Amino acid sequence: MELRIGILIVGALYWDGQICPASCDQDCRKCYRHRWRENRLKIEDASVVKVPIRYGRRSKLRGNTYSSIVFDRTSKLGEALSVPCINTVHSSADLIDEAMHMWSAEMNGDNKSMQISANWGCSALLLNPECRAEDKIANAVIAGWAARVEEERINYENCRSVDKNGLLLIDWPIRADGQPLELDLLLATANRPDTILPSEKDVAQSFFEDDLRNVSYILRNHRSGIRTAYDTGIFAHIEELKAENIKHSD
Repeated sequence: MELRIGILIVGALYWDGQICPASCDQDCRKCYRHRWRENRLKIEDASVVKVPIRYGRRSKLRGNTYSSIVFDRTSKLGEALSVPCINTVHSSADLIDEAMHMWSAEMNGDNKSMQISANWGCSALLLNPECRAEDKIANAVIAGWAARVEEERINYENCRSVDKNGLLLIDWPIRADGQPLELDLLLATANRPDTILPSEKDVAQSFFEDDLRNVSYILRNHRSGIRTAYDTGIFAHIEELKAENIKHSD
């Protein structure tokens, strides 16, 4: 039996990365994410799914803004993208290989030690409950995954949206169009949230304090179909801050 696997994407993995010439070095970090999508994903079969997400982690690479989305089962449902992988899973080795490729994309190719996590987040696994109950292959895959997670235990302990076995603590996603999500497994990047989750105004303020240099990140997410239930409020607060700044400058 083979297990159908996909990537649950809540950020730049879907849209980031330039297209380089065919002669480009395979280790080129500028186009690594594009090549990962091209070689590992059926990007044309992406579907919008409902999951509990919010902006909840500051990114030093993006002006210390709250530009990283976190999974949080207490949050309202937003929209993410489920993208099927080209390859299927027959063993835990197949699953771990897919996770290492995903994490390499997260690191823009800088993953020579072939990790599946870092101190800011980790690869997380989500299982379709319909394939889990009595499937011996699925159970063996889960056991192998848990053993691999144990090798990077410290990073997983830092992320409260996953359990001790590296399983993402949310329900199996629902497609936005009401159709069933016909996959058996999903891999996702679970960012470690800040200790206190920010309000909509906090998120807006973080972009404003960065002179809106990185607000394009949330806009590109939005245009790609990655949307939290709090986006409207965030955009409204940004406009309020703009108006207030103009008022004070007059």
